[in-house]
Amino acid sequence: SRRHPAIYMPVETAYNRSHEEPGRLTRTPGAVQLRCRLEMIARVWTDDSQFMANAANRKLVGKIRATYLFALAKYQLRDGDRQGLLKTLNQARSLDEPLPATLCLARACATIPGGLSCLRAADRVQVRARELLGR
Repeated sequence: SRRHPAIYMPVETAYNRSHEEPGRLTRTPGAVQLRCRLEMIARVWTDDSQFMANAANRKLVGKIRATYLFALAKYQLRDGDRQGLLKTLNQARSLDEPLPATLCLARACATIPGGLSCLRAADRVQVRARELLGR
C-alpha cells in the first residue's frame, strides 16, 4: 500500500480458515512469538533504508522493538535463560529507550552465579503474596 494506491472495500475479500496444527504462530510460546516479531521488524522495517530515513519512523520502530525486547527479556528471566537474557538486554541497550529498573536489576543478576535463581524465587514469592492478599 505504500508503493501503490489502496482503497477500502466494506466487504470480505478473504476467508481465514483456522488450523489446529501446533506450528501456528498463535499457538507457540510467547518467547518464540516475540523472537519472530523482532525478526519481522528487522526484515520489513529496519532493512528498508527509505523507511528508516524518516526520523518519526525510526523512533516508532525503536519503541516497538524496545517493547518486544523487554517482554522477551521477562520470558528469558522466568525461564532462567541467562545467555538469552544477556543478549536481549544488550540489544535493548543499543536502542534509545531506557531499560526499566526491573530489567536493569535482571541484567545485573544475570552476570552473577545464582542471580537469576534468586530473582525467580523473589518473583514466585511476590506472585504468591498477591494470591494470598487477593490482588
